[in-house]
Order: sequence, then C-alpha cells, then structure tokens
Amino acid sequence: MKLFIFMLSRFISISSFSQTLDDKVKDSFCECLTLAFETEESISVKCFESILSKHEVEIEAFLLKKAKEKNLKESPNFEEEAYQLGYNYLGKIFDDNQQYYFANCGKYFQKISAARTKGFGNLFKVCEPGQVEKLTKYIGEFEYNTIFIRDRGKCYLAKEQYKLAMKDFDHLIAEDATDYESLFLKAWVLEKTKRYNEASEIYFQLYNVTNESRLKISGEVTKFMGSQK
Repeated sequence: MKLFIFMLSRFISISSFSQTLDDKVKDSFCECLTLAFETEESISVKCFESILSKHEVEIEAFLLKKAKEKNLKESPNFEEEAYQLGYNYLGKIFDDNQQYYFANCGKYFQKISAARTKGFGNLFKVCEPGQVEKLTKYIGEFEYNTIFIRDRGKCYLAKEQYKLAMKDFDHLIAEDATDYESLFLKAWVLEKTKRYNEASEIYFQLYNVTNESRLKISGEVTKFMGSQK
C-alpha cells in the first residue's frame, strides 16, 4: 500500500511539474513575442533557441522522461532525436496558445498581421489594363480554362471586386474540391470582406492537408479577428 501511495505521489508530482513547465514556456514565448520581430523565421531564431536555453534543466528532465517512454535512449541518434523532441514540444506550446499570445503579448498580433498582409497582399496587386477582358475571351475559347478563370479571379481580387473574384473561385472549387490554390484565394476574399470565421475554417482545412505553418498562422489570425467582431 505504501509503495502504491509513493508511486501515485510521483505520478502527480511529474504531471504537476509538466503543467508548470508548460506555463513557464508559454510565458517565455509571450515575453519573446513582445519584442520586435519581422518574420516567422525570426520567431524560430529568437524564441525557440532562447527558451531552450532559459529552461534548459527543466526541459531536459521533461525530455529524458519522454525519451524513456519512446525508448529513444537505445537509439544511436539519441541526442539528435531528443533535441527534435524539444523543438516539437516548444512548437506545440507555441501553436496551441496563439489566441493567448494575440490578446496578451504586446504588438505580436499587429506585427504578424502586417507581415501576412505584406506577404500575401503582394500576390494580388497586379492586374494589367485589359487583362480581365483578355482572360474572359480565353475562357470562352478554350475548353480547359481553369488557369484563365483563376487568373481572372486574381485580377478581380487586385481590383477589389470581391463578389466577382468569389464567383470565379467558387466555380473552380465546385469543379474540383481539391483545388487548394482556389480555396486559399477564396479564404483571402473572405478575409478581405470581414468574413473571418469562414476564412479561418478554410485556412485550417488547408493547413491540415499541407502542414504549411503560414496557413496555421492565417487560421489563428482570422479566428482571433472573428472573435473581436
């Protein structure tokens, strides 16, 4: 009975320790995100490395426990795999708390939103004079006209003619539900027309398929924007 109580207390203390570490890492991310940065890449450089260093002892103990559970200590690549476990752990804390960071960590939300607008917005700024008419002509002339329809939708997007852009993207998605480019463009139109929750659903849908971090961030950003309406 005493042995059972001892093992139970050890389990409770380890669980509490893990939760405390999660909170510490979350707070450290918030501190880091409050500082100035420009791109997602700099988050990785500035935050992940500094947090691994700041909480080195606690994270190492946590990882040793995880490595034991996965029998990694028998692996010839133990150090490399344990280090990857650490990055995966930090990545999960970072991903799971985006809404908290947006609401509480300085100008992180404004900065990540500005970076997205700059990065994505540049994709849809150009539409040469007469381009819509030319593409409409091609759409009528060619049987396989997906590219022309999508390019016309992009043109409408550049001109901020969102209803016409949406019509083209919806047409392509109806023909092919796996047309991820058109789905992404539709999400951008939804975002520009303040239909944030719908846009967020599409971004997360695309992230689940592609695992692209920019789509995960886009889903989190638009989810937050939807919650502020």
